[in-house]
Amino acid sequence: MALPDQEYCWKSYLWSKMRLKLYSVILLLLSLSAGWGQISLPYTLDPASQGMGGINLPGLSYFQPYGNPACLANLRTSGVSIYSAQPFGLAELSANHLTGWFNSGGSGAAASIGYSGFGGYRQIAIQAAFGQRLWQRLDVGLSLEGQFSQFSDYGNTASYGFTVGLGLPLTDQLQMGLIVRNPVSYSGNEGYQLPQIMVVSFAYTLSKELLLAGEWFQEVGQKPDIKFGITYYPIRVLPVRIGFNSVTSSFFIGSGYIWHEKIYLNFAAGYHPFLGFSPTLGVYYKFNRK
Repeated sequence: MALPDQEYCWKSYLWSKMRLKLYSVILLLLSLSAGWGQISLPYTLDPASQGMGGINLPGLSYFQPYGNPACLANLRTSGVSIYSAQPFGLAELSANHLTGWFNSGGSGAAASIGYSGFGGYRQIAIQAAFGQRLWQRLDVGLSLEGQFSQFSDYGNTASYGFTVGLGLPLTDQLQMGLIVRNPVSYSGNEGYQLPQIMVVSFAYTLSKELLLAGEWFQEVGQKPDIKFGITYYPIRVLPVRIGFNSVTSSFFIGSGYIWHEKIYLNFAAGYHPFLGFSPTLGVYYKFNRK
């Protein structure tokens, strides 16, 4: 018969093992969902996007991983970016992303790799994307994406998919973006795969100091996520951001600093139901500018 202290230690040990597996399952579901404003890992953690609620902004001046590949056609710069997320609610978890993009005027290409890990869980996400401008008014883009996950208790899974993106400047101030993502194949013990999604986003430049944006995000089989975001420049080199998404009823905040119009530092944070307060820090560097 186990003594009280021994029984307590044994129960604590079993609970720790169960909790680790539970966290692993939660992380798998999070990482394979496309809830960008909800800190999906290692999906879009770009702090400029997170600070506005996770909106996939059309017409960005840089390439955002797992965003709209059509923006590659509209860039006038080449560059690299790196960012990292560290949820406070799960200190053992980290997610990092490295991206490079190239634009030759009217067309562009990009590649990115993301990594996240916790305990016996590891995930790598890779992406290759291309964008082209057509008829001087329409930007189109295509990306190939892959996810590779490893679980110490569940084995490996792999998932692949294509994303088609459109960018359309409706007016000089108003831009529209469309993203359709569809998985094409998968392998693994559980048969997990990238989610099917459709995204419609808008960005309205009210003035040089103020940008307003909104997004309708629909994942197949889930309720839509409605997002709103604002970026305001109280001074030219200091953006301030605020955002909201409806799925988690969460608010997000962010800020940044622009150094010599080449180095962009960005910070954002929001609250996630599972991961708690989740900050993201990133930097991107432009090799040239318009």
